[in-house]
Amino acid sequence: MSGKIRGRLHHIDEVKIQTQYSFLLDNFDPTLDGTLDELFSEGIFDQHDMDVVKNGGEKTARGRAERFLTILQKSGKNAYQAFLDALRNCGSGHIANTLDNTKVSDVDREGPFEWIDRLPEGTKQRPPTDAEASKLSAAFGHGWQSVFSEMEIPQARIQQEQMANTYSSAVVITNLIIKWRQRHAGNAHLIKLLKAMEAVHNDGRCKSIDWALVKKVLTGEK
Repeated sequence: MSGKIRGRLHHIDEVKIQTQYSFLLDNFDPTLDGTLDELFSEGIFDQHDMDVVKNGGEKTARGRAERFLTILQKSGKNAYQAFLDALRNCGSGHIANTLDNTKVSDVDREGPFEWIDRLPEGTKQRPPTDAEASKLSAAFGHGWQSVFSEMEIPQARIQQEQMANTYSSAVVITNLIIKWRQRHAGNAHLIKLLKAMEAVHNDGRCKSIDWALVKKVLTGEK
């Protein structure tokens, strides 16, 4: 049994990671510069975490970064600063500086989901459009299947969609949202999708949702 500290990061640290999530996926490989090993030596990550990052899915830099960030965001309040220190110790100080220099607005300081509550009621109660489904698919990260499980979409249906589109999870996610809307007609409210995403974020099943992108798609705000 692991003795590592679990729990969420400080909220503002979470916001910075979510704001720079796409940047991190494009520019960070935890196994390349030694950051992963450094966090292991500091007790932030344990052996199971190491194995998941290295071998727990898609063996690409982006896949490893995605799994790393999912675990990091559940590794306790000291994990963020340890991550920054590890980046600087391993020659990736520019990434640490990007995170450090990320501005957190007063709205974001309130909490990552406050903007959802402020959406117009008409927006909350309407179904997601095809265009929104396509754009939102890019915001789902490692563990995205849990969002649809939370929406009570049968596992067999999720797997069927995956088998039909083995090369693109974005297409699978887009199709699942659209087909959910079609099946539930007037009951497929956008707020139900957002609340499912919020639930799996909060309980750790899918910590890698790019909330900045979700907000931009639905409000036009950055």
